[in-house]
Amino acid sequence: MIYGTLAESRYGAMYANLVVYHSNWFYLIESLIVLSLLLSMLARFPWRKRLIGFYLVHCSLIIIMLGAMTTRYFGIDGTIELSPSESVNSVSLSEDVLYLKSEAEENVFDIPLSVSDASINKTFNFFDGTKVELKKFIPYAKKELNTMNKKDSWASHWLIKNDNFQNEFKLAHPPSVGFLSRIEQGPLKIEILPEFCFTALESLLDSLRQLPIRYLFIDTEKHFSQKLTDIEHAHLFKSPDGSTYKLTQEENKKVGIKFVRFSAQKKTQIFIPRFASEPIDRHLELDVASPYRLYDLEKLKSTNNIFLTQTKADTIRLGYGKSNQWKFEAYNNNQAILLPWMGFQLVLLKHWKDTALRWSYVEGEPNKEESKNIKALVAVVTKGEKSEELWFTDQNQTQSQISNLQGFIRKQLVFLPFQMELVQFKMDKIPGTDKPASFESFVKLKDTGETAHIYMNNPLKRGGYTFYQASYFQDEKGAYHSVLSVNRDPGRFIKYFGSAFLVIGMILTFLILYGYWKVT
Repeated sequence: MIYGTLAESRYGAMYANLVVYHSNWFYLIESLIVLSLLLSMLARFPWRKRLIGFYLVHCSLIIIMLGAMTTRYFGIDGTIELSPSESVNSVSLSEDVLYLKSEAEENVFDIPLSVSDASINKTFNFFDGTKVELKKFIPYAKKELNTMNKKDSWASHWLIKNDNFQNEFKLAHPPSVGFLSRIEQGPLKIEILPEFCFTALESLLDSLRQLPIRYLFIDTEKHFSQKLTDIEHAHLFKSPDGSTYKLTQEENKKVGIKFVRFSAQKKTQIFIPRFASEPIDRHLELDVASPYRLYDLEKLKSTNNIFLTQTKADTIRLGYGKSNQWKFEAYNNNQAILLPWMGFQLVLLKHWKDTALRWSYVEGEPNKEESKNIKALVAVVTKGEKSEELWFTDQNQTQSQISNLQGFIRKQLVFLPFQMELVQFKMDKIPGTDKPASFESFVKLKDTGETAHIYMNNPLKRGGYTFYQASYFQDEKGAYHSVLSVNRDPGRFIKYFGSAFLVIGMILTFLILYGYWKVT
């Protein structure tokens, strides 16, 4: 117990649970205690009335431990996050799972509890031919940047700043796991493009005033581009090598969104050019690995864009602008480029030529703040003759570069038999400070329509679950979200029963010991 207390004070409650309280050796000690209690009663057989208090105390301790075991294996202890005007019924537990998704198929793998590297030998086969072999899980991981020689790949490390803000970011071409080719920094959209794609956009944006062009289609693999005045009608065209492309505008009348269906080489993809130049997959997520792009020039005119590329002469060029005001120039080493928005400057910190970047993870030290710990699991993904090593983490989603596989580590979920919605979050602050004095939630139960008021020492009890006000957080828009602690304890009344026996046993022991109750 002393070791558990020290471990919890240094590394946090989760670490202490794994190392001590939920460890096999601790369960063995508890089992030996129960066995000792049983044997101590059996050693006094045949039982005598004057030892009734002794028997009750020992039985009560066994009952309490049985109640604790019932709670451990059949109870629920988790959290639920409530957002304004959003119905939820999923409770996050402390256990981790690996969530994998490919096309219309999903798999969930229960990650073993461990405080050190754990080997895993588990294989998943998906219907689309993707094979995933799980290799190793690191519960407390440290992130490391690795470089690999790879022709026609490059990456760069940039700093964007003004008087009130600065941030560093890395971009890569082609995009890889953990390294995007496009990023948003506040109102700015920054994107790395292949040289051919950059040149096509430069040529078109320079002539926007003279040409009635609205869309630009680009095949980055075949170095082919097609200018389009509209997409109201179907367009059929061919690349120089004879490949046929077809673009057809359609509309989903249920949601009122127009999209473009693209067909080429027996492959179909969907574009929504007013949202993004990349196509979307069936999960409504951007397919950044696709070689196809469809740019809506009206969208480029209305947003702040920066395009970057590396030329064959190893020169970095960039283009930036909005509306019809665009500037294209070469980047000089250590040059700080003044952008035409809010005094922003763009500085290149490092550039990697013919290099691919990748993150890897090694064992690190646990942090007392659970949110600062990184969980990582390495797997080998195979599809056809291609294979790659992927790291799945609880920090963000990982996308395979050779298949439609996506995955990430998340908490195990338990679903409540009813929906909850945050109606109002109220917080009182200590006068003269921004520190919260108290906070409370008004929650609507969707099945009955009633509103519950949850605050400190006033939990909500519903359907065998107890909801306590635990904490809150604020999103980037300033809206408050409430975090409730959720508890279901089927062993509670067993422990109450054992505790009552313990009190009765202690009272009888003292009554008999001091002669207030004469028994033989």
